[in-house]
Amino acid sequence: MPSLAEQLAKNASLNANLFVDRSKRKPTVSYLFTGRDADQYDLETIFALGQNAFIQLCSVEPALEVYEEALFSDQAKATDRTLLDPDATKELDRSIEGFLALLGPYVMDAPTGKAIEWLVRRFRIYEFNIDAVMALFLPYHETPHFTKMVSILEIKPNKNALWSFLTPYKSAAQNIQRVSLVSEMLRNSDLARFITALLPNALQEQQRQLVNRGGKGAGKGKGGVYVHRTLLAFNAATVNEFIKRSKKLDQGTGVMLVSALLEPLQSQKGEEAISKDAILGSYILLAALSQKCDLAPTVMKTIIGAMAGAAAHVSTEQFVNAVVAVCQNQEALEKVSESTVKAILGLPGIKEEVTAACRWYGIEKLLVPVVSRLVPKLSETEASDFVENLIITASAPDAVLVHLTRLLAKVVLSAETPLKERQLLSMLHQRHPAIVQRITEEIVAEDEDNKDAVEELVMSLSATQNISSGNQNAPSFDLIVSSTHADSNVRAISVRKLVSSLAESTADSEEFASIRSALFGRVHDPSIEVLEVLYEKPEALAKVFSSSPSEYIEALEASVAASGAKPKRAVVRLHLGFLIGHLFQLLNASNQETVFDRLLFPFLLFSKPRQHTAEVVWEAVEQAMKVSPNASAFELLKGCSELVKKDGQIESLVAANLAIASKIADNVLRSDRFAKHLDTLTAALQGENPHSRAFGYLIMRSLLEKMSGSHQIEAAYKVFDALRLEQLPVVDDLAEDQDLLEVVNSETIGRFVVTKPSSKTTLAWLQVGVVSAISKVPQLLNRQIDWLKDPDTMSRASEDLYVSGARKVYKMLNNSGTVPILALGLLQSLFSVLKTDVLVFLAGVWTSSSSDFQSLQTLALLQATAFLEAHVQEADGIDFQTILPAVLVALQFSNPLSRLAALECVKRLRIVSESKLTQVYKFDVIYGKDSQTLQYLDQSDLQRYLDALLAHKDHFENDGSYLPVFHSHHLTKASGDKKKDSEYKKRVLCYLLSHINALSSADMQTILLKTVGSVTDKAKLQLLLPTIQKLLLPNQQQHEELFLVLLRSFDGSAAKGMNDNGKPFWNVYLDLLRHCLRSGASEAARNVIAQLLEKSLYSKLDASRQVELCHTLLELCSEDPPLQRFCKQLLTDVLNEVPVIIKLLDSHSPSSSVGERASKRAKTSEASEHGSIRQLSFLVEILGTKPLTGSIELISYLLQVLSNIVQNLSPTEAEVNYTEQLLMSAVESAASRVSDVPNLSPTAIRVDVLVDLIRITENPATFHQALLLMSKLTRLAPESVLHNVMPVFTFMGSNVFHRDDSYSFSVVQKTIDGIVPVMVSSLKKADTEPLQLWINSKEFLHVFTDAVNHIPRHRRSKFFNHLVDVLGTKDFLSPVSMLLVEKVANRVVRQSGKDVHSSLELPITLLNNAPLPVRIQSLVDILDEAQRLVGRLLQPEDQLPIFLLPSSDADPSTSSSLFKRRAQSLIAFVGSTFNSPLPKSATQSAHPERVAKGLVALSTLDLPEGHQDITTTALTALSRLLNVLSALDFIQAVSSMMVIDDERIQAGALDLLSKRLSDVSTVARQGASPTIVRILANIKTTLSKKQSESLVLAALRALSTIASTMESAEQGALTELVPVLVSILEKNGQQTEAWEALLPLSRKLGPRIIPYFRIVVQLSVKTLGQQSNDVIYSTLQALLSSIPTFWAPPEVLSVLSLYIEGEVTRSTSSMVSLVKALTKRVSSKILLPSILELWTKLQTTSNDRQLATFFEVVSRTLRSADRSTILESLRSIFKMFLEGLSVAKPGQEMEVNLITAFRELVVKLNETAFRPLFRRLYDWAFAGDSVNLEHQVVFIHLYMGLQDYFKNLMNPYMSFLLTPFSNILSSYASGAASDLDLWEATLSSLNRSLINDDGGFWRDDKLRAISTGLIQQVDVCLKHQFTEGKALLRETLVSLVEGVNDDSLLKAINLNVLMHTRSEEASVRLFALTCSEALWQNHGNKLLGLVAETATFIAECSEDENDMVVKESFRLKDAVERIAGKIDGL
Repeated sequence: MPSLAEQLAKNASLNANLFVDRSKRKPTVSYLFTGRDADQYDLETIFALGQNAFIQLCSVEPALEVYEEALFSDQAKATDRTLLDPDATKELDRSIEGFLALLGPYVMDAPTGKAIEWLVRRFRIYEFNIDAVMALFLPYHETPHFTKMVSILEIKPNKNALWSFLTPYKSAAQNIQRVSLVSEMLRNSDLARFITALLPNALQEQQRQLVNRGGKGAGKGKGGVYVHRTLLAFNAATVNEFIKRSKKLDQGTGVMLVSALLEPLQSQKGEEAISKDAILGSYILLAALSQKCDLAPTVMKTIIGAMAGAAAHVSTEQFVNAVVAVCQNQEALEKVSESTVKAILGLPGIKEEVTAACRWYGIEKLLVPVVSRLVPKLSETEASDFVENLIITASAPDAVLVHLTRLLAKVVLSAETPLKERQLLSMLHQRHPAIVQRITEEIVAEDEDNKDAVEELVMSLSATQNISSGNQNAPSFDLIVSSTHADSNVRAISVRKLVSSLAESTADSEEFASIRSALFGRVHDPSIEVLEVLYEKPEALAKVFSSSPSEYIEALEASVAASGAKPKRAVVRLHLGFLIGHLFQLLNASNQETVFDRLLFPFLLFSKPRQHTAEVVWEAVEQAMKVSPNASAFELLKGCSELVKKDGQIESLVAANLAIASKIADNVLRSDRFAKHLDTLTAALQGENPHSRAFGYLIMRSLLEKMSGSHQIEAAYKVFDALRLEQLPVVDDLAEDQDLLEVVNSETIGRFVVTKPSSKTTLAWLQVGVVSAISKVPQLLNRQIDWLKDPDTMSRASEDLYVSGARKVYKMLNNSGTVPILALGLLQSLFSVLKTDVLVFLAGVWTSSSSDFQSLQTLALLQATAFLEAHVQEADGIDFQTILPAVLVALQFSNPLSRLAALECVKRLRIVSESKLTQVYKFDVIYGKDSQTLQYLDQSDLQRYLDALLAHKDHFENDGSYLPVFHSHHLTKASGDKKKDSEYKKRVLCYLLSHINALSSADMQTILLKTVGSVTDKAKLQLLLPTIQKLLLPNQQQHEELFLVLLRSFDGSAAKGMNDNGKPFWNVYLDLLRHCLRSGASEAARNVIAQLLEKSLYSKLDASRQVELCHTLLELCSEDPPLQRFCKQLLTDVLNEVPVIIKLLDSHSPSSSVGERASKRAKTSEASEHGSIRQLSFLVEILGTKPLTGSIELISYLLQVLSNIVQNLSPTEAEVNYTEQLLMSAVESAASRVSDVPNLSPTAIRVDVLVDLIRITENPATFHQALLLMSKLTRLAPESVLHNVMPVFTFMGSNVFHRDDSYSFSVVQKTIDGIVPVMVSSLKKADTEPLQLWINSKEFLHVFTDAVNHIPRHRRSKFFNHLVDVLGTKDFLSPVSMLLVEKVANRVVRQSGKDVHSSLELPITLLNNAPLPVRIQSLVDILDEAQRLVGRLLQPEDQLPIFLLPSSDADPSTSSSLFKRRAQSLIAFVGSTFNSPLPKSATQSAHPERVAKGLVALSTLDLPEGHQDITTTALTALSRLLNVLSALDFIQAVSSMMVIDDERIQAGALDLLSKRLSDVSTVARQGASPTIVRILANIKTTLSKKQSESLVLAALRALSTIASTMESAEQGALTELVPVLVSILEKNGQQTEAWEALLPLSRKLGPRIIPYFRIVVQLSVKTLGQQSNDVIYSTLQALLSSIPTFWAPPEVLSVLSLYIEGEVTRSTSSMVSLVKALTKRVSSKILLPSILELWTKLQTTSNDRQLATFFEVVSRTLRSADRSTILESLRSIFKMFLEGLSVAKPGQEMEVNLITAFRELVVKLNETAFRPLFRRLYDWAFAGDSVNLEHQVVFIHLYMGLQDYFKNLMNPYMSFLLTPFSNILSSYASGAASDLDLWEATLSSLNRSLINDDGGFWRDDKLRAISTGLIQQVDVCLKHQFTEGKALLRETLVSLVEGVNDDSLLKAINLNVLMHTRSEEASVRLFALTCSEALWQNHGNKLLGLVAETATFIAECSEDENDMVVKESFRLKDAVERIAGKIDGL
C-alpha cells in the first residue's frame, strides 16, 4: 500500500460516513436493518455482531476458521477495500467468495445474517461481489432472505448487466419465482451458464477440499460443506424446467448442460462419497435432456459410462430406470466401453433389475450395445450369467434376442469348439425358435456356402439334450421329441410317423403311452398341416383317444373352447369332423354329455364373429344326431336344427338364436332331467367363455318366462343367486320417455349378442334381461304368505323362497344408483306383480332383522307412504290398521330419517281412517296362517290412538326410544280414569298383544313387547299366555330375548291371577320355573325370574303360594346340584317371613314323637329321612347364611328343630353334623337381630340343648360352634347361661385349651367374650373395693391361671391379654399378673438376668400390652402388694388382707419363706417390665415416678440379715426403671438420684446420662436445662472432692455429653467447670476423659473460655509433644474456630514449632488438618511475622525434612494471606526465599515445597512487583562472580514451576534467560559441561516455553538463535549418555519446529538434524533419524518442500552398515511418504 494511502487508512474513522451531513450522504446499506435502523448501529457494533456470529458459525462449520484473519479480525475491521492495491483486492475477493460458498447450508440461520451484515457494511459485497452473493442466494430465491439481498444490490448495466433483470424485483422488494428465473435463463445464455454451473463448481470446490484434507495441505485438515440439499433441489428443479421449456437446444447449450450434469457423476471419490441426491438429480436431468435433443454417439457413451460409474452410490433399480430413460429417444449404440460393462456387471442385483426393466420401451437400446461387448467375454462367469438371464427372461425385447442370436450364431459357425456359445444358442432355440430360424435363414441368404453348416447347426440344436437312460435306445423317442419342434413341417412328419407306428405298438406298452401323450399334445397344434396329418387315419386315432377320452376332451377344450380362444374354422372343422364322425360313437353317455357341454355348446350361438364357425358346428351336430338320434347328449337340441338360418343377416341371426334358445327351454321343461339341465345352464351363466355364457342367458330367460308355479320361483331365485349381483350392471341408463319393455325385450338384447358377444355391455344387458324376467315372477295362487317373517326362520318352502327372493331383488334394484331409471322400471315390474301385497312386502323389508336391509328401511317406509297416499287419493275405504304394528317398529329405529318416514305413514293412516272403512287390509292373512287370532280396533279407537301418536311426533322424531314411554303414559290405567278411557286402553293393549301373538318374527315380537313392557294389566298375561305356552313346547326354537320379555310379564300385576286357583297362570309359572331351572337353560332367564320375584311378585303371592314356591325351589336344587347356587341365592333373597320359615322347618323337621336315638331305631325309614335331611340341610344352609328376623319364636323353633335332630338322628353322619352347625348359625343370626331383650323365663330359650350337644358331639366344629352360640345367647338368657357356666369352662379347659389351632383359640376368645362379662358383673355387684374384689374373684381367676401350662406357649400371651381385656384391664390386670407371677415365684428368686425375664415373660407381656397409665397403676398396686407381703414377713401377727396370702392348708413353718419369695418375685417382675423406653406422655398422665418412689421405698428398707435379697432386687428394678424413662423424667430421675449418698448409684446414673442425653430432642433438651444445671452443680461438687475413680470418670463422661448438647442457659454452669478440668489436666495431662470434656467446651463456649485460652493451648502443646492425641488436636481446632482473633504469635509459634520440629506430630493427619486450619483462620498479620521469626531459627538447620515442612506452611500461609499484607512484608519474605534457595538442593522435598510457596507468592503480586524480584533471582543464579550449578538448576526449576502455572505469561521473562540458556547448551556441545540436572532443566524450560508460546515471543530470530544449540544436543545426549533425555530433546525439537514459519530456518533445522546421520557413531545416526522421524510425523506439512533433501539422507542411511540405522531410516521414509507420497524416484 502507498505510504499516503496507508496513512489515510490509519487516520480514517471507521464510522466516518456517520459524520457526513445526512442530507448529503446516501442512507446506510444494510442486510439486516432498514435504512433508519441501520444508522443507529456503528461499525464497531456491527463488527462485534458479525464476530460473534462468526464464532457460532465456526462451531458448526470449522472450515470457516481460515477466513477469520481476512474477514473478521481486528486487521479486517480496519481494512478499506477501496484503498487496497489490485493484488490485495483479488486476495480479499477470493476470501469473500470462499467464505460465502461455505455459508450455503446455513443461509436460513440467524448467525449467517449477522455475518453477511458485517460483509455488507465493511466490504460492500452488495457492490463488489455480486456474483458470489447471487451464487449463495439463488438457491433460496423464493425466500425473504433473497428478497432482502436483492433490494440492496447495486446493479449497474455497464458493470454487471447479467443481473439487470433483477431490477424490477429490487424496486418491488419481491422474490423471483422459478418460472420467471427460467424465462430469463432462456433469454440470457450467460445466466443459464451461471446457474447450471453452481452445482458443478460446488462439487469441484468440495473435491479440492477433500484432496487437501487427505494431503494435510492448505485448509488445515478441515473440509467444508459446499454441496447442500437446497442447492441440489434448486439445481434439479431449475435445470429440469429449463430443459423442458427450451424449444430447441443448440449445440453450445447442449454441451453446457451435459458437462454440468456429468460433473456429479465424474467427481473423484475421497473420504466422503458424492451425495446420492446429486447423482439422482443428474440421472433425472440427463433423462429429461435425452428426451429433448439428439445426442452424439460419443456423448451417449460418455453419459452411460458416467452413470454406470456412479451407480454404486444409488440403488441398482434407480440406475437401470435412469439409463433406460436416457437411451429411449436416442439412436442405438453399437457398443459401450469396457469399463461401462464392468461397472454394470458389478452392480448388486443387476440381473433381476434388467429382467424387471425388459417390459419397458427403450431397454433394447441399452442391452444391444452391452450384449455386443459381452459376447466376446462369455468365458467370464459374470458375462455368461448376464446373457443367460436375458435369454430366460420372458419379456426380453426381440431386438436384443435377434442381435444376440446373430452374434452367437456367427461365433459358433466360425469357431471349432465354442461350448458356452453353443449352450446359449441352444437355449435361444428352445425358447425362441422363430428367432433362431429367422437368423439362420438370413445367414444362409447372405452366403449360400454356409447352408450346410447352418443346417447341421439347426439339426444339432434340435437334438434332445436331456435323455433319460431308460429311453435313449427307444426307436420312437426322436419322433416324439421332433413332434414338438418349432418347424411345422418337422412336426407334421413326426406326427405322421407316430400315427403309423401305432400299428406296431400294443395298447399296454410304455411306448404306446408315450406316443398317445405326444399325439394329445398335438391337439393343441395351431398348424392346419399338422392337424390334417394327425387326423389322416381317424380309425386308428379314435382307437388311441378312446382309451383316455377325458384327456382328449380336456386338450381339445383348451385348444378351441377355452376363454379367449379364437380357433380358425378349418381347425374347428378338422377337430369336430374327427370327434363327431369317428370318436363320438365310441364314447359312453357321460363323456358324450361332456363333449356337448364343453365342446359343442360354446359354438352353438350365432354371432357376427363366429357365424360360420357356428354353422360348421351345427352341421356337425346335425350329422351326429343322425348317427346317434337317441343320444342323451343331444336331448336339448331336438328340433333345433330346423331353426338354423344361414343367410347371414343380423336379424336372422337374432331370430335364430332366440328360436333355438326357446326350443332348448322347451326341451328342458319336457326333460326328465330338468334339475340337471337347470344346474348345467346355471353353471354356464358363471362360465368364462363369453359365447356359451351368452347362449346360457338367452336360454335361461326363455326358460323362466315359460315356467310357472313353485318351479318357476325356485328356478328364478336360484338363477338370481347365481348372478351374484349387488346392483344392476353398468349400462347406458334409459331416457325418461323410453319404454323399459322395448329396451329389455329379447330381440334388443339378442342384437347385442349377435354383434358383440364378448362385450361387457352385452353381458350386462343379458343379466338385466334375466333380472327383468325374475322380477315378473308372480305369486303362488291360493297360498298365504307371511311377508313379515324373519330371514333366519325361513324354510325352503315356495312361499318363503318367494319372500326371500323378492327382498333380494328389491335390495339389488334399490342399490343400483348408476342406472336409476332402469332400476325404477324393474322395481315397478316387481311391484306390479305384488299388487296390493306391496305394502306388507315393504313392511317385511323395513322390519327385517337382517343387516342387509337396514340401509333400505327409510326407502321402504317412503315407498309405503306413497302406497298409502295413493289409497288416500282413491278413498277406497280400506282399513290399514294391520300394518300399524310394523310402523310402530319403525318408530323405534335409530335413524331419524326412518322415524320421519314412519311418522308420514302414521299421518296417512290417520287420513285414511277419516273415510268410511269397508274392509281391513290383509284381514286375518297378514301374518299368514297365524292371523286368525288377531283383534282389531274400531274406527274411533284407531283414530284416537293415531291422534295420540301424532300428538307426540316431535318426541318420535328426536328419540327412537320414546315409544315405550308413550305407551307407559298412554296405556297405563290411572286411578282417575273414566271407565270409557280404561276400556279404550285395554282394547288398544289387547290389539297390540294380539298382533304380537300372531307375529312369526321373534324380533318384531320382542320390539313390540318392550314397548308395552311397563304397561300393567291383568289381561296382558292372559293374552300372552298362548305365546308363552308355545315357547314351552318341546323342540320349540327359542328366541332368548323374546323369552326374557315374556318372562317379565309375570310381574306384580300378575300375582292376583296366580293366586287364583281357577286360572292356569300358577301352573304355567311353575312350568316356566322348571323350564328355566333345568340343566343348560339360559342364565339370563334365571336372572329375570329372580329379579321379578325379588322385586314384587313374591311379596304379592299369598303364604301358601310362597311355601309352594319355596318347596319347588328346594326340590329343584336337591335334584340338580348345579342349580343349588342360584336357588340358594334366590331363596336367600325372598325367604324373610317368619311364618313361612316356620312352616318350611316344620315340614322338613325330623319327627320328634320318637324318644329313642336314631341309632336304636329300625332302618326302614333311612331313605326317606336322607332326602328329608338333605332338603332340611339346604333350607337351614339358606337360613344360616342370611340375616334373619330377630324373633324369639323363630329362635325357639330353631332350637327345637336342633333338639329333634340331636334326639332322633345319628351324630356320626356328616350331613347331620353339617345341619346342626347350620341350625346353630341360624339361631345366632336370629339372636343377633333381637335388639330389645324381653324379660324371658329361663326356659324360654333352651340353652340346655347346646349343653347336651356339647356333651355328645364328637365333631370339633360342632363343639366350637355350640360354645360360640352359648356365648351369644348369654345376652338373651344370662341366668340360664350362668347356671351352666362352670361346667362349660371346665369342659373347655380340659378339651379346648390344649388344641393348637387358630379356630379353637378364637372359639375360646369368643366364649370368654360372651360369658365372662356376665360373671364379672355378678362379682362387682358383690364388692366394689379393689383388693376385696380381687380376693373374691381369686378362685374364678385361678381357673384360667392354673390352666396356663395347658395352653400352647405361643398362644398364652394372646389368651391372657384377651382375658384381661374382657375382665376389665383397669380392675383385673394387677390380680391376673400377680397370680401368674405367683406360679413361677419359687423359680424366679433363684434366677437372675435373662433367666428371670424368661420366667416372667408371660406376665411381662401381659402388663406391657396395657395402656401406660394402667400399666403404671398396676405396677404401683403390685409394689403395694409386695410391701404388704414384706410387712407380713416382718410382722407375722399383722392380719391385714393380702391377695397372695397362702392357702389355709399351707404349712405355717414355710409361710415366712413364701412371703419372701412372692415379694421378691413381684419386685423382680416390676423391674423386668421396664425393657424399652417409655413414651413422652408418661410424665403427663402416667406419673412413672410413683413406681420409682415405691422401688426406693423398698430399696431403703432396713431388713434383717437373710432378707437383703429384697433390697438388692429393688435396687436392680430401680436401675431398670431409670433406663427407660422419657427424656425429662429420666433427667429428673438422674437429678434426684444424684442426691442419694451412694457412689455406685450416682456413677450408674451419670453413665446413663452420658449415653442417652445426646439422643434427646432439641425441644426436650431445652426444657431440661434447669435440671441439667443442678446436675452440673453436682458434677462440680463430685469433681472438686476426692471421689472414687469410677465416679470421676462417669462425671467427666457426663460432662462431655452435656457440653456437646449445650443450651444457652447452661453456659454459665459449664464455664465454672473449665478451671476444674484445667486443674485435673495439670495434675494428669494424659487424662483423655478430661480432654474429651474440654473439647465441646472449647467449641461451644466461645469468648467465655478466653480467660483459660492460653493455659489450654500450653497444656495442649505440652501434651502433644509427649504423645499424639486426636482429641487434643480437635480441641485446638475448636479454639481456632471459636476465637480465631485471640491467637497471638506465641500460640501460633508453639503450634507451628510443634508441627515442624515434632517427629511424632508431623506425620499425623490431625496435625496437618490443624495447621491447615491455623493458616486459614489466623490473621496473616499474625502468621507472616511468626513465620519470619520461625525462619530465623530454622535457616541454620540442615534438616531437609524440617525445611520442607516449613515451606509447606509458608505455601499455605501465602495462599490464605491477603495481597496488602504480603506487600507490606514483601522484602522480608523475598529475603527468606533467597536464603531458602541458597540452601535448597535440586531434587529434594524442600526444593519442591519452596517452589510451590514461591508460586503462591507470585500469584499475589502484579507484574510491577514481580519483575524486580525475578531480575534479582536471575542475578542470584547467573550474575555472580562464580558459577554455581546448583543455584542455576534450582532457579530453572523455580522458573519451570512458574511456567507450569502461568503458561504463556512467563515467556516474556525468557528474554532474560535466552542468552544463559544458549551458553549452557553451547557449553554442553563443547564438552565444558556435563551435569545432567542442569541440562534436563534447561531443555524442559525451553520446551515448556515453546509449547506455551502463542507466537508473541518465539519469533524466527529467537528460534534461529536457539535452534543451533538445541540441535547440537543430539551429540550431547549420546556423548554424555543422557539416555533419559532423548525423549525430552525430541519433544523440544518438535516444539521448536511448531513455531517456525521461515522456510529457510525450517530447511536449516531439517538439514542440521539430518547431518547428524553422517556421524561416525551409529548411535548418533540412529538418534538423529529418530528425531527427524518425530519432526516429519508432527510437522510433515511444513517440511513438505524439504522432501528431496530428506530423501537423500534416507537413501544414505538405508545403506548403512548398522541394521538399526537401516530400520530407522525405513521408518523415517514411511513418515515422509505419508505426507509427500512415494519418494523412491527423488
